[in-house]
Amino acid sequence: MPVQLFDIAQALRSLERQTLPIEQVVVIDDGSTDDTATIVRQQFPGVHYRYQTNQGVGAARNLGLQLATGNFVAFLDADDYYLPAKLEKQVRVLERHPEVQMVFGHIQQFHCDSLSPARRAGIRCPPEPVPAELPSTLLGRRSVFDRVGSFETRWRVGADTSWIMRARDAGIRSHMLPDTVYMRRLHARNNGNTRSEDLGDRLHILKAMLDRRRREAAKHG
Repeated sequence: MPVQLFDIAQALRSLERQTLPIEQVVVIDDGSTDDTATIVRQQFPGVHYRYQTNQGVGAARNLGLQLATGNFVAFLDADDYYLPAKLEKQVRVLERHPEVQMVFGHIQQFHCDSLSPARRAGIRCPPEPVPAELPSTLLGRRSVFDRVGSFETRWRVGADTSWIMRARDAGIRSHMLPDTVYMRRLHARNNGNTRSEDLGDRLHILKAMLDRRRREAAKHG
């Protein structure tokens, strides 16, 4: 999905402004048709940039995981941005609590400036920050991804939801920060603003979760 240039630049600048230095930044360009590559290479030369033909968010996250080398992993979507202390607050929790394997936080959502008043009225935007168990708010130990596995690529929507469900079923311990750590831009093409025909993916994901839990219950029954 193409991204607006100011979005990718703002996202990457929010990483530069983190209060905790970042060892590695990987950008996966999932088939964009604008000048994303030029912007990243000219303005952010220290970033590891990789292009792939459009395969969806699951495949993009998986490629990022393959290229990542750190002990902690976080995700940032191109049209959103981190607040400055996100990673520092999350790393602090993981360092102090070795039993915790991934840390989430609250998100503040806001309408994209380019939305028309009619479109803006049709996209719900909570006025207050909300807790969000999403890969985009997550900081996790690398071992979590080795244990849970990769993101599924068969869904048009819902790869993130499916991965979080699998992590919960695997018994991964998590912590929710009370702080707002992530700013999410709402626009007409957010994955959450899905078409009615995409709802089938969500139903299949839910069924897969229920089937998985039934199998586990049968093993211990």
